[in-house]
Amino acid sequence: NNQFLDSLFFAYNCMSSQQGREMRGASYMDQYDSTEADNEYAGTRKETGALTGCAKCNKRALMIVNFVMMLIGIALIAVVAFMTQNGTESVEFDLSGPLVVIAYIVGTLVVLVSIVGCCGAHLNNRAVLCVYVVLLVVCLVLELAGIVIIFVDDTVIRNSLEAEWDKQPALEQTAFETENNCSGFDGCYDAIAKSLEKNKMAIGAVTVAIFVYQLILTISACCLCCNKNKKGSVALDDV
Repeated sequence: NNQFLDSLFFAYNCMSSQQGREMRGASYMDQYDSTEADNEYAGTRKETGALTGCAKCNKRALMIVNFVMMLIGIALIAVVAFMTQNGTESVEFDLSGPLVVIAYIVGTLVVLVSIVGCCGAHLNNRAVLCVYVVLLVVCLVLELAGIVIIFVDDTVIRNSLEAEWDKQPALEQTAFETENNCSGFDGCYDAIAKSLEKNKMAIGAVTVAIFVYQLILTISACCLCCNKNKKGSVALDDV
């Protein structure tokens, strides 16, 4: 009997020890998992927090500047439309050629791109922001071409003016020649260009301003695209 009781007591101690070890092991594992989760969360928050300030600044700047640029694009379209409708005082050179076409294209693209930029910044979506950057690059190329045509190479403008001169009735050409004391298109080109200088400078100044703004926007949008999380959205969840 004593041996039987000793055997039962020994078996009970073994089971208790094994169960205790299992319980202690489970407790240690729970504590380890909890610690690892806390460390991972803290590391993620630390990494995200390091980018939050810059990301917030870029997001708000993009939304505000894109709204302003949309208004500027609408204003550019309105100004060009007003100038082409009124023309010059003596001869109506509406310049419906490259200069005005470029201005209309730039104004329209500015409005469309600004809308895409506002949506991309508001939604924090990397795909929309990438489309926005591509559109900005296209706009920058077109605006650069417009700046070159306006300020550097006036061949396109001269050809457009000559085509408009040829369309004018002989009576209108004679009246312009008499008023400006010139003869033919070549002789009257300086007078024609001078009458259009204010319009040319206004369109050129607006185009240059838009170019500079959009160059800054391109850099900001690229920075915002780089601050993305694993889900494909920029890390601005707390904004």
